[in-house]
Amino acid sequence: MNIKKFTVLALYTFILILAIIPPSEGQIGFPYMDKLIHFFAFFILSVATLYAFQVTRIFQCILLIICFGICIEVIQYFIPYRSFEILDIIADIIGALIGFKALKKI
Repeated sequence: MNIKKFTVLALYTFILILAIIPPSEGQIGFPYMDKLIHFFAFFILSVATLYAFQVTRIFQCILLIICFGICIEVIQYFIPYRSFEILDIIADIIGALIGFKALKKI
């Protein structure tokens, strides 16, 4: 496995870990900041995945990334200190799609 692929798989793992650990107390931010974080995480995930794996089946790749986001939300439903939120899934989808579009233009 080359370094690009390993880095992307580590990124998936990192995002999953951040999604299941307890949130830190006293976060400073603004309303819906977590949605912005979801957007950027899945934007980066989309660009990194498409770039590292030189994906030819773009639709399947984007679908996989979106399913990853949905799975994270389902897992969070069962964790007492986390919650399932549809808006998080929407932010994930928008981030993945815009990431794909950004890479496509480059």
